[in-house]
Amino acid sequence: MTSINLFGIFVTLIPLILSIAAIIFIIWFALTLIKTLQEKNRILSEISNEMKKTNHQDKL
Repeated sequence: MTSINLFGIFVTLIPLILSIAAIIFIIWFALTLIKTLQEKNRILSEISNEMKKTNHQDKL
């Protein structure tokens, strides 16, 4: 009888555990995406600055 009650509690908690896991995954994915996009923007900014320097030197 006790094992049935424990199994019932476990089955009841499965959706809660899956929901928490999904939320954690979404947060991790969002943070990783933000970090990747920031790095991409930093690299593009550096490229843009180098191109501006090159264009400015060519005009002189």
